[in-house]
Amino acid sequence: TVMPGSRMAEIKYLAEPFAGAVKLLARRDPGVRFIAPMAGERQKAYFMDLVAKAGLSDVPLELIDGQSHAAIAAADAVLAASIFHRRIHAIADIKAAMAAAGIPVRLSPEGAA
Repeated sequence: TVMPGSRMAEIKYLAEPFAGAVKLLARRDPGVRFIAPMAGERQKAYFMDLVAKAGLSDVPLELIDGQSHAAIAAADAVLAASIFHRRIHAIADIKAAMAAAGIPVRLSPEGAA
């Protein structure tokens, strides 16, 4: 699951590096599925435009409408940045959900992220 943010400024700075990371990972393992929950149509269009301008249109990334909680719960890995700064999700909560789903995670000391 790729989480480039919901604010336009976040998307502006994260679209290209996140799409680039997806491209590298897909090259290493073509069987991996990548999804990115988008907060709305405006964000989705802006993300797609930035990815295209970066020459990364061929990145195997499926954009979905919302559903960030479900996408995180279904993920084997999560690439995220600003969702933690805005307290949309807590790092500990995401780690706990992934651990409960049987996904190995590095648990932090109590009280740390």
